[in-house]
Amino acid sequence: MALSRNDTEAARGVSPKLLWGLVALAALVRLVYFVYARQIYGDAVAFAEIARSIVGGTGTEVDSSWYQAFCLYQVPFQWLISDPVWAASLSSMLPGVLLVWPVVAIADRVFNRGAAIVAGLITVFHPHLVNYSCIGYMESFYLFWFSITTLMLVRLFQTPGKLRYATAGGIAAGIAFATRNEFAAFIVVTSAVILVTIPGFVRKLLNRWS
Repeated sequence: MALSRNDTEAARGVSPKLLWGLVALAALVRLVYFVYARQIYGDAVAFAEIARSIVGGTGTEVDSSWYQAFCLYQVPFQWLISDPVWAASLSSMLPGVLLVWPVVAIADRVFNRGAAIVAGLITVFHPHLVNYSCIGYMESFYLFWFSITTLMLVRLFQTPGKLRYATAGGIAAGIAFATRNEFAAFIVVTSAVILVTIPGFVRKLLNRWS
């Protein structure tokens, strides 16, 4: 079964050189798109205003319903970069570029090298992913942490009891949930799948940590 691949099998998958080549390609595509489009609109404007208000020490004046992890993450970008459009766009572009890494890693470990390369290229060139990476929206930030959570779950399935994967997955899940509360549905469904269909997995975890 694909999910039971060990580290030796995984080593024959996508090489670090190829992986980071895809990441670099994603960065190039997004930079070209940003130079062409160079705008933020809609919710992105509100996120940027919240980040800038925090930098200016007036964060309490902003409607608290808009606060979430992406706004706080964007604060250093708005602090270091004088142009708010550049700051907002780069804050969404960074996780949009890095999204290639967990997507490729998941496909490589669950399927094979070929599937991982295809998944990576789709992530690099998909129009919506490129667009959301460049317009200051939270989606690329959310998708990155969602994908990291999924990758850590895959690693945990492959090597039950590895505390570092559980810890990293928990942190990533917390950030994803703090960005979009709809992530709670993923937590509920994933927990149900583990408890209902893979009872031996839970038992292995408990035995390893006891």
